[in-house]
Amino acid sequence: QRSADKRACRTGTIAAGGQTFTINQSSGCVFVLSPTSASIQSTGGSGSFAITVGPGCVWGYRLFLGFLLQGGNGAGNGSVSYTVAPNNGVLRTGTISVGGQTFTINQANGCTYDIAPTSLNVTANAGIGSFSVNASDPSCTWTAARNNSWITITGGANGNGNGTVSFPTKQTRCLLESERSPPPAEPLP
Repeated sequence: QRSADKRACRTGTIAAGGQTFTINQSSGCVFVLSPTSASIQSTGGSGSFAITVGPGCVWGYRLFLGFLLQGGNGAGNGSVSYTVAPNNGVLRTGTISVGGQTFTINQANGCTYDIAPTSLNVTANAGIGSFSVNASDPSCTWTAARNNSWITITGGANGNGNGTVSFPTKQTRCLLESERSPPPAEPLP
């Protein structure tokens, strides 16, 4: 990726007939970043990228998004080091701009979830049951799914951040072993 740095320039003038003509020339500095992107784990990390540019060319860099933690400047060939804080939320992207070029950092999803309680014993009578979902960050999304047809989710089927999943318990009567019908007898040969 190449781009002329418009910040460093020179200006000249030509006077003719009492009038001034102004010439602005860009520096002609061409910046190349290598690599141009990085992927960082949700636990955070650090890295760097190289800047290749002609002699005498100066540069600075700017960070976009709060999870990138450094800034600075230099002249000629050099490198930029960066540190990325841990991510407890959804996938996020940040950029570092140098000489009109962009270095992109993608950080993995760091969402984690806990539920409480993790089980519930209910009586044969009808009622309402629930459990809490605790997410590591308000941006974390989740969906509650049942694995039996007799369970119906009536609240909190999905959410962002913390939430509550609720479900009714229907009145039922479970047969004791002694109340169950015996299996049919096999016919005699």
